[in-house]
Amino acid sequence: MTTRPHTDPRFTLHGEQPRGKRLTRRQRELCQRDPAYCAALQSRVFDPVRWQAFIDGSSWYEGRPCARCGSVRRAVRDCSCYDCRLSRNGPAWALMRRNIMPPAKNTRDGYLDRLERIKRERKGEHETFTYGAFTATQYPTGRLAVHSDIHHIHQPDLSRLEGIQLHAMCQRFPDLVEVLRWANWID
Repeated sequence: MTTRPHTDPRFTLHGEQPRGKRLTRRQRELCQRDPAYCAALQSRVFDPVRWQAFIDGSSWYEGRPCARCGSVRRAVRDCSCYDCRLSRNGPAWALMRRNIMPPAKNTRDGYLDRLERIKRERKGEHETFTYGAFTATQYPTGRLAVHSDIHHIHQPDLSRLEGIQLHAMCQRFPDLVEVLRWANWID
């Protein structure tokens, strides 16, 4: 049997090595059952406050201040900022507290359709349209590339522009408006 670096053969039967980077519920159960595992894991957790919160079953502890929000609450599991995590997933947390599953962002069919369009784009499938000084290429993923050698415009993805920039370009170059009509971006 070959062992990986930092693998302790004493804990092979547990199926989980005592590593302190991410603390899990399974590790807490093993700590309650096996004092040797508990001692090995404790030696790999550098913050004693985090270790005590982990043993107590708490989900957060007070650690160093967050660079983004200044909060001192840290998640026991991975030391990330607890308040940033809550604010990032706020609407989903509010639904889950009421025992409602948050809606999925994508369906399986939508995901598979997106993958299929990405494959078609990688194979080189596209439509090209030329109007005046502009040449536009529309790809299956919806990306619209616009090029004009006369006006020195080479934009590989027009959707990356701010709305104000795109509006200013349309006012300056009327041919671009026709390109956007062809791509069904405007009526």
